[in-house]
Amino acid sequence: MSKIDSTDTETEIDSETTTDNFLEMSEDDIDNLLLGCDLNLLNKYTDSNKVVNTDCCISCSSENLIKDENKGHFVCCDCGVINNTILDKSPNFKDTDESSSSYGCPTNYFYPKSALGTKMRTKGYNKISLLQRQGQMPYKEKSLMEELKKIQQKCKQYSITQNIIDSAKCLYKKINDSKHKKGTRKGKNRIMRCINRKSMIAACVFYACKLQNEPRSPKEIADIYSLEIKHVNRGYRKFMDVIDINEFISNFNSSNATDFISRFAIKLEMDNEYIDIAKSIADNIQKLDLASTHEPPSVAAGCILLVVNLNSLNISKKQISKVFSISDVTISKTYRRIYPYYKIITNNFITDMILEKKQNIPKKKVDINESNLVII
Repeated sequence: MSKIDSTDTETEIDSETTTDNFLEMSEDDIDNLLLGCDLNLLNKYTDSNKVVNTDCCISCSSENLIKDENKGHFVCCDCGVINNTILDKSPNFKDTDESSSSYGCPTNYFYPKSALGTKMRTKGYNKISLLQRQGQMPYKEKSLMEELKKIQQKCKQYSITQNIIDSAKCLYKKINDSKHKKGTRKGKNRIMRCINRKSMIAACVFYACKLQNEPRSPKEIADIYSLEIKHVNRGYRKFMDVIDINEFISNFNSSNATDFISRFAIKLEMDNEYIDIAKSIADNIQKLDLASTHEPPSVAAGCILLVVNLNSLNISKKQISKVFSISDVTISKTYRRIYPYYKIITNNFITDMILEKKQNIPKKKVDINESNLVII
């Protein structure tokens, strides 16, 4: 046996004996061993595992901390101690490259699959790059993009605001992503073509106007998309079948005559003074429930005609009919309904007084007995 082998065996024997001695130590031996050791070092190791509170300074416990974006630190303004580091999650913009090649494009709510794709950059014309761009967008998202463009163009053509357009796009996206809930096609995507798709888009615009508190009449929506009113109404019913009504019931408000007065009165070049009077009359009609059997656009037209006649304005019934796209007969019926109450509905104080008396009238209690009980 060589000297090296003998020394290795001796060190192995010594290590085994020392470990055996440690295992056979009593509690008194351990106390004597730890006697004189600095236990603060142990506390430092344990404190390093604790969660650092970023609300106060670790040195002076001050809450006056500032966030240094350039250095990536939380710094105490009182003592200047660096408390914690900040992990930068923003995209890495290079100074030499102003393009978006160093980071991905933002995801699009309408085209989620296309937004996750990559873009091949080539110099000049390249067939591979062209094929990659053509196949990047799926057919479903491509057809959705075409329909959203049509919604944008049609609504802009008829001076519909952008917030209504955005709401209509979101509603149509929900319709496009919906699936059949029953029948043989349960769980499969809905397929809409031709007049059905057109009427559904019209319904989306109609309810988008309601969501933004700028309602349009069914006649206006039908004129925008060159549809018959029966097709528009059919689209409304299908829309309510597809969309969960409980999700939007709190946002959908019923249309009132007041919602139509401002828009059409401006087209008739009425002064703001008379517009406010017409709105007040429409509100009083709704409070007293005088024209509940008439459509809100018809009531709005009747209110404007009443203001015109009471103030001798130079606006004819034919002009009102043309602006509202409502026949003279319908406007006359509504006018005859509200005219007998013009002294009441033109005065807010009298209207509120009548409404208060109406609410205080106790309801008659009907006694149920053999004479009025119907048994089937």
